[in-house]
Amino acid sequence: MSASGRDAALTAEQEAHFTEHGYVIATDVYDRDAAQALKAHAIELCLDPAIPAGHVKMNALVASGQVERTGAAALHSLFRPHVVSDLYAEVCRDPALTGRLANILGPDVITFNGLVIFKSREVGLPFPYHQDLWYFRRGNDMQRSCGIWMALDDADEENGCLWVVPGSHRLPIQEHVLPEADHLQQEFREVPGAAEMDEIPVPLRSGSCLFFDGRLLHRSSHNHSARDRACYVIHNTSADTVFRMGSEFEMRTVMRTRGDREPILCPPAPQA
Repeated sequence: MSASGRDAALTAEQEAHFTEHGYVIATDVYDRDAAQALKAHAIELCLDPAIPAGHVKMNALVASGQVERTGAAALHSLFRPHVVSDLYAEVCRDPALTGRLANILGPDVITFNGLVIFKSREVGLPFPYHQDLWYFRRGNDMQRSCGIWMALDDADEENGCLWVVPGSHRLPIQEHVLPEADHLQQEFREVPGAAEMDEIPVPLRSGSCLFFDGRLLHRSSHNHSARDRACYVIHNTSADTVFRMGSEFEMRTVMRTRGDREPILCPPAPQA
């Protein structure tokens, strides 16, 4: 599913923007029909009874019984779709994406994680300010990462688009704590004080992508609107990273998506 059938690259201006601000936008990488087809395929996978355990998560309001929803309207996320779908694996390898990643990570790109997030109309929940590398460096020798946030639906302030703190990628990895507010999604952590920093929204048209540094502070808001807001987030790093994987399933999630160097997979580091 290539957007262009050939390599894409960041312009010099886009590279400079990424270096200064920690993110850059690539508009209309896919057309709306292609983005919507990706969303539809993710929903099919989620509703397939044969999907392996651990890949599908329900909306926390639905799971807690506070809201009654069924089918696609009850979904929260499809975890690591590239493991269960050739189409999603093909997207991870698309030169329209990996060509731009090469400008940021170098020629050898490894994709190691990803998820489709369904921020459903009226019940889509927020994700507090965090840095992706805080999650990824636990157990792995990962010094850098670059995420791709692909809008499958149009995303804006009304339906829960991404917000970022420009330039925050220059900060060290911050302390992440449980959210102070009553938060149904207790697996999330937040950076105290990040919400008081200078933030901006990042609205995106369906098929457009945000490339962002793993240290960049970012969040998303509620979706109280009457429109869905689905996205596909792909997490990538360079082949210099050593992945300390604890299970065969984890090893299957790490794949070479550009270049000649294969992932470095090692046993977990011994506990001190």
